[in-house]
Amino acid sequence: MAEVVEDHIVSHLVDPDVHPGALDRVATEELLEVVRAYLK
Repeated sequence: MAEVVEDHIVSHLVDPDVHPGALDRVATEELLEVVRAYLK
C-alpha cells in the first residue's frame, strides 16, 4: 500500500513537469517519510 501511495504522491503531486507549482525535493521527502511512518 505504501508503494501505491508513494507513487501517487510522486506522479500526481510533486512532478514539476505536470504541476509547475509542485512541492520541492525536500518537502517531497518529508511527505514520503510521513506516509511511510503512518503505513508501517
